[in-house]
Amino acid sequence: MIKLENVDFSYQPQAGGIVPALSGVNLEIKPGEFVVIVGHNGSGKSTLAKHLNVLNKPTSGEVWVNEMNTKAEANLWPIRSYVGMVFQNPDNQIVSTVVEDDVAFGPENLGVDPAKIQKYVDESLEIMHLTDIRDSAPHMLSGGQKQRVAIAGVLAMRCQIIVLDEPTALLDPDSRREVLESLHRINREEKLTVVLITHYMEEAIGADRIVVMDGGKVVLQGTPREVFAQVDKIRALSLDVPMVTQIAADLYARGYDVPPDCLSEEEVVDAICRSL
Repeated sequence: MIKLENVDFSYQPQAGGIVPALSGVNLEIKPGEFVVIVGHNGSGKSTLAKHLNVLNKPTSGEVWVNEMNTKAEANLWPIRSYVGMVFQNPDNQIVSTVVEDDVAFGPENLGVDPAKIQKYVDESLEIMHLTDIRDSAPHMLSGGQKQRVAIAGVLAMRCQIIVLDEPTALLDPDSRREVLESLHRINREEKLTVVLITHYMEEAIGADRIVVMDGGKVVLQGTPREVFAQVDKIRALSLDVPMVTQIAADLYARGYDVPPDCLSEEEVVDAICRSL
């Protein structure tokens, strides 16, 4: 669905000069995947995300979305209809004073047949479990509810890929869990491709694949178990591993019969019980 080929990108600040942000990025994202992109601040992960629906265009290299090249002006709106973006602060994406109207804004802006918009809105509200607050004012909602409204707006546009740039960064733990569960549900039940940018390593545990970025480059990728088993390498990149994985790795290093790539508390507990 998405293919990046030798992508370089540089910013040109008003003060002058060139700031490189991506360097030689090659990446493919397959239909139905749940991909999590992680990296420390300045690693290029958000810049990469903006290439997926033409908020950025590569300085060199190619980005293909559903076989459409992002450099072609004629592909701009087809790609943005295909790839929806959700940003860190939901307040920056909410434009209406009623939840239902806000969810309808996207398809209306795309010129969708009015006869279909209500159907799309109803289905999106149902998928995101927002039907009971469809008439509410967004500013009265919790952070997690607001973010689910933003996601529902993308679903109503009938996008096939949802790219989320640190959507839980401003949320409390309960709201983070609420949003993450919603993302996994629409990936699993609606077969939508999800690309999640985050700095919370625990949010990557349930992904199909993790992509680790550093210095504008993809430096590591694989399943969560493959990536988090490399504790020393992850830490060398100024990143953490999930707490349960760190505990398992520490126990393993001390000679306990505990696999160092555990991803859940249950795995660690079972391994400890077996070793005893």
